[in-house]
Amino acid sequence: MRVGTCWLCGQKANLHSSHVIPKFVFRWLINTGGTPFLRAGANPNKRVQDGDRHYLYCSECETTLSTWEQKAKKRLFDAATGSGEIPAKYGSWLSRFACSLALRTVQSQLYRGIENKYDPSSLDLLFKAERSWKQFLTGSSKHPGEYSQYFLHLGYFDGFNDPSLPSNWNTWVKRSVERDTIYTPSGSFLATYVKLGPIIFFGKIRDDKQILGKSFVRCSEGEFPLPDTLLNSATWSLFKDRASSAQKILSAMSEKQKQLVGRQIFKDPEKFLNSGLAEALLQDFEKFGGS
Repeated sequence: MRVGTCWLCGQKANLHSSHVIPKFVFRWLINTGGTPFLRAGANPNKRVQDGDRHYLYCSECETTLSTWEQKAKKRLFDAATGSGEIPAKYGSWLSRFACSLALRTVQSQLYRGIENKYDPSSLDLLFKAERSWKQFLTGSSKHPGEYSQYFLHLGYFDGFNDPSLPSNWNTWVKRSVERDTIYTPSGSFLATYVKLGPIIFFGKIRDDKQILGKSFVRCSEGEFPLPDTLLNSATWSLFKDRASSAQKILSAMSEKQKQLVGRQIFKDPEKFLNSGLAEALLQDFEKFGGS
């Protein structure tokens, strides 16, 4: 722990080393990956067993965030990564979980001091969204206002047919874990983006052209709609670009690390062959061949 000011409630306290992406996501990646190690997202030559952690929240706030995480895990994530069928209804917990992901994404960038990548106008919007999300999560407001949260279940896109898809498409859809802020050069769109395997959350900060439209579920209380595969072109391009970027990063793995992975697999080949990772890789091979 480290003494400091909690980034959520603003009280001085002992701060926990908080996960930016919930720990249960990385536990799932390891348990279904066929080997006991993960590869760092931006550096495939580095083995890791967890995601990024920062000293952000006090014990009380950490407990509050954990409560929503566990609800999201049991009611959504486990279904999306298991049977692939998500429950028909959702409650206010989804909005709070999604909001916590958006807040962690922004505060991780502020914690690391990389906010200078934004122009002054976008940075001002970022701080306004952060403030609104904190008020919602601490109970001082009933909703996040204009900075609403959106959800998309990508599971039904794993077998999607498009000749321009990158050859790691199924693996990216089912298993990639990412977080970022995404924006257009014109400044008309700015949002947080968090991908937890086959489910994606967007935290809207600015959306002048309503890119986050009918293909997305707005996180409040209600029912999950039937899948709408007619994503707008901007979203579809984003997903293909993210998958292509993941493929390029992985291709940078050194020969030494590739040999280490191979040796790890051969220690228990049956475990790897029965893993979720092997299943996704096989789907990509069957669809795209060795390309």
